[in-house]
Amino acid sequence: MSKCPISGFESNIYQDHGGSQIYYVENDLVGKYTISRTASTMAENLDEEERSKLVMVLRGNFENNIETQITSDNLKKLPNSIEPSFDPIERINRIIIYVFKKLKNPADDVQYDPKTDYPIAHAKDQNEFAHYLSLASKLGYIDCDSSTIRPTLEGWKYYNELKKTQSFTNQAFVAMWFDSDLDEVWEKGFKKGLEDTDYDPMRIDIAEHNDKICDRINIEIRKSSLVVADFTGNRGGVYFEAGFAMGLDIPVIWTCRNDFIDRLHFDTRQYNHIVWDSFEDLREKLSTRIRATIPGKLHTKDT
Repeated sequence: MSKCPISGFESNIYQDHGGSQIYYVENDLVGKYTISRTASTMAENLDEEERSKLVMVLRGNFENNIETQITSDNLKKLPNSIEPSFDPIERINRIIIYVFKKLKNPADDVQYDPKTDYPIAHAKDQNEFAHYLSLASKLGYIDCDSSTIRPTLEGWKYYNELKKTQSFTNQAFVAMWFDSDLDEVWEKGFKKGLEDTDYDPMRIDIAEHNDKICDRINIEIRKSSLVVADFTGNRGGVYFEAGFAMGLDIPVIWTCRNDFIDRLHFDTRQYNHIVWDSFEDLREKLSTRIRATIPGKLHTKDT
């Protein structure tokens, strides 16, 4: 057994055959992932927050049957792809979805270990995880002890409502600058990143309709369960569409090409933007952010 270079947990680590500089890592905290030798050395310089976020990303991807490959290029990008919600309800939702995903039979208990399962709730440690479990129990959603969780009837009702609000539609509305320079970014970045997470990407300028454009935008946003707002080009319409979605309590993911990030309006700078350089970079960051921060997408890509 060796130490995981990300979490410090005792892990099974072995090198790829043929002299490759890739290591396979497996432990109960983060699941399985691969890491290059260079990235493993660089990981020593991660600060506490980066390390905590990276643990959340790794565990979330593992639960969704997604293989994470850590390289020297993405080691710093992966932690920045996630911003845990400040709302404890979002953390509780993650626990509820996790529990129901693990159920084999409605009357079963779900086994858990607070020392290794706390990342599923985006908790920084087992004590914070215990707090969210306690809140979920006080709300009447679960009964739990030190090692088992059983959903209550109220929990079943809540989960059924949660499924409706989180995944009533797979449409994702993309608000962006309709410039020919971004055509490839749309096709290979936004579109692919959304499709990777089971969303149906929608951009208003390529949708067929007979309505006034502003009316159609409002209709399509209302039909969507996610809005991606890209501020490359600093277009006023994107600000409006993002604000309209927020007013409807539709999750908004904020993105911007690196050369425009300093031009953002001060009212939106506090949001955690995905800053991208290429369509490949955007696709990876967008799909990772969705898996890490959209509760209803915790169970996508199940096999």
